[in-house]
Amino acid sequence: MAKRQPARSEPDKATTYNPFLKAEHLTRGLNKLTLTGWTRRMNGKYGPQIIVEVTDEKEKTFDFAIGIGSPNHRILFKTMGNDETRWKGQISVEAQRGKNAPFVAIVETSSEDAPF
Repeated sequence: MAKRQPARSEPDKATTYNPFLKAEHLTRGLNKLTLTGWTRRMNGKYGPQIIVEVTDEKEKTFDFAIGIGSPNHRILFKTMGNDETRWKGQISVEAQRGKNAPFVAIVETSSEDAPF
């Protein structure tokens, strides 16, 4: 399990969390997000999740919940590797409609650490 460690400029980041990224935070079409490398794991409403910290193009910071085994998880695992603490770089996401509610879907990834 990846442990979230405080950044030097943020004395208590380990216990202070960002708001969760939701589809309504996105604009129409593709949105660029930057994965910062901060992660934690939790059991969420839909099962085990990896929570990754992201910043948007306006420099707002969010926590992005990624269900383990979900399409978003498979994309990140395939392109950035199996160590989520190394998931750093830009991704493109868009709002998509799910059965019950809109959700954030990763549509393409790129990273300096990506094995491609």
